Amino acid sequence: MQARAQNQSLFNAYYLNRFVYNPATAATEYAQIFVHHRQQWLGIEGAPVISAVSINSMIDNTRIGLGMKASTYKRGLLNSSDISFAYAYGIPVTKKSHLYFGLSGGAITHTVDVTNATDPDDPVFARYQANNLQPTGSFGLLYQTQAGLNFGFILPQLFGPSFLDKSFSEIAVTPVDNMVASIGYRKKLDGKMVTRRVKGMKTRVKATDVYAPLEMYVLYRYSSFTPGQFEAMGKLNLNSNVWVGAS
Repeated sequence: MQARAQNQSLFNAYYLNRFVYNPATAATEYAQIFVHHRQQWLGIEGAPVISAVSINSMIDNTRIGLGMKASTYKRGLLNSSDISFAYAYGIPVTKKSHLYFGLSGGAITHTVDVTNATDPDDPVFARYQANNLQPTGSFGLLYQTQAGLNFGFILPQLFGPSFLDKSFSEIAVTPVDNMVASIGYRKKLDGKMVTRRVKGMKTRVKATDVYAPLEMYVLYRYSSFTPGQFEAMGKLNLNSNVWVGAS
């Protein structure tokens, strides 16, 4: 008998926070702070639950970006907690396009809720937790044009799981066993005149943070252990503060 289960974190709303997937996007936006909470399959015992906070920003309008992400991920008896820091840099390809590189690194720890295990005294639990502080990291590329098109490629797991007892893990995970590809349209409308309140008075100013009304994205998640997954998403910007999104 062969069984498969979800082990990689899945986030919603890629159109809001691309940084949780791709560290290269840290160099494309000014300061952003996001808090995530996602609970899959309500009513099913042991279903995945993930909570995360991320911060990222480009530095002083340069092509350098920094970021941080911390998360907890519970599924079944397993619970993982990680923190990582990211560095991103962009280089011009043409006058109207840039290629961004991103690399993140940190640490991850795993625990097992043995109180709910069928056999809490199973020695495999002790072996699993004896070496559960491990490195974590990801690598990302992002090609972005002024026309709004962007293409991304991510290796979300640069370091595969490692345990003291190799008999616990029969499959060695390599960096290319999990990959994510993205394509999107998100056009920034620099120079567009908008009405803003300045010192209590409404005035017309040039916007620097306004995007075209419609944004569209497609993600493809590849894993050598499970079937690939496509996800299509869209976001409609009604104004600078109100939007509607779906996937």
